[in-house]
Amino acid sequence: MVIINESSLINRNNYLSALRSMEFGEPLVSPPLEDYSEILNRLGLKCEVNVILASILVRGPFYSNASDKRTYYIDEVNTYYKKTTTSRRYSNVQSPYTFGDSIKKKNVYTDFLIDFINKENVTKTSNNEYIRYAYWDEERSKLPSQSKGQSNWEIKMVLVEYSRDSIKNFKNLKFYSQLKDGITDWKFEDYSSYILDTLTKQGRKTLNSLINENYDLYDRMHSISLLRYESAEIRGRIFFCSDPTLFKDVHFIKFQNNIRLSDTRNIRAIRKLLEINAGDTCLWCDGEYIYGIGKMPSGSELALLLGKKIEESFYIIFKGQGRWEVVDYFTNSIMIVNHNIPSLSKPELDIIEFSIKCKEQFSPSELNLKKLYDFAKAGRDQEHGTMIVIIDSLHAQEEASRLAKISFPIVPNNIEDYNFIIGMTSIDGAIILDPSGKCYSIGCILDGLSNTNIGDSSRGARYNSALRYINYCEKNNIRTLVVIVSEDGMVSIKTKDDLYSNN
Repeated sequence: MVIINESSLINRNNYLSALRSMEFGEPLVSPPLEDYSEILNRLGLKCEVNVILASILVRGPFYSNASDKRTYYIDEVNTYYKKTTTSRRYSNVQSPYTFGDSIKKKNVYTDFLIDFINKENVTKTSNNEYIRYAYWDEERSKLPSQSKGQSNWEIKMVLVEYSRDSIKNFKNLKFYSQLKDGITDWKFEDYSSYILDTLTKQGRKTLNSLINENYDLYDRMHSISLLRYESAEIRGRIFFCSDPTLFKDVHFIKFQNNIRLSDTRNIRAIRKLLEINAGDTCLWCDGEYIYGIGKMPSGSELALLLGKKIEESFYIIFKGQGRWEVVDYFTNSIMIVNHNIPSLSKPELDIIEFSIKCKEQFSPSELNLKKLYDFAKAGRDQEHGTMIVIIDSLHAQEEASRLAKISFPIVPNNIEDYNFIIGMTSIDGAIILDPSGKCYSIGCILDGLSNTNIGDSSRGARYNSALRYINYCEKNNIRTLVVIVSEDGMVSIKTKDDLYSNN
């Protein structure tokens, strides 16, 4: 293992020379690092993205064909990750690749490389996701000892890696998997909306793959979501099921004339019918026609009646103008679309992370984790962003009083009713609690302390306001934890230990 001297890396100007010598400068990482970071962030993942450079030296026959599979050998593997090079040479180790098309070859060597990374502990964990950003190979000079027809190749790869923990709280990863495939061997385009266009393209593929019809279902759903009915924003559901005859016991109204979903002239009629939706009723569709209105069947009912065909059923839920969600047969979110840009839905708030962070800041004797989690969960479920601020018992009342002119201070109250908590988190501004869950203020604008080394320009005003407030609390010996729910659904739990992490 060799530690590269960073000062010798400044003049490297492309990935090819970097891979050839396995010397690599951090500025060269920026194109894939920035673009992959942005698209995964917009997707809804909370993760740090890193780049791995790799070189695999292979020898074997120059010519081969499908009927004459030849043996190839791995001679050497080099990786470069976070300024550290890991190298290993092999003796007569057979390559996992024998013969196949170029895609198969890429995938075989990518799997081999990931296995190498895990075995050699390159990233210090095996709990990572990997995306191949670039792959190419080139013939190298033949050694004098090699026989005729033998050649050497250098296979070069750039992988993007991030923690698998970032996806663990999402129950349906269909859209994530589609996007991951779509940004493998990614060819970046130089225009401002390229990343958003990529998300939309892969979201369209994800939804349209769920039906066997030759029209753009994604486009139809988005068009319907934009329509108002008598000035009201859209609400309602469409249940997609290919065989409605199975649901004999479901309360159901069948139309005499089915409405073809693929015909754009029917979009306003479908929008009107969605007004009928109430409670657990929804429009029913077989992928081609809207054929009636019925009760939403439960996941267990679907499993019993549809058997293996259950995976062909799903829901579209309209949530307001330009906002709609695709959920599976057990109502697990596949993706949520906001003004034509799809993302993963808000993940569940990680109760383990939340509990650990709370215990790091406050003593167990003063903590009521269930009540605090109720407030945090209610904030997470709001359609707009919010903040839950937990302040130690000695200072919670003092801070509520200090911020009284820019908040709604209340008589300290132990609120038990969860519906009441939902209502309190629905207004703009932060909620101030103490570790026992007692509430002191709502709708609070946080007044913090700026620092040139604190903040993240890629995040919004709410996020950076929380960091400034935590900085103020640290300077005044006030123990604080803030749950930040961004408008895009991202949830962050921050304490004084996180102030400089983005720097």
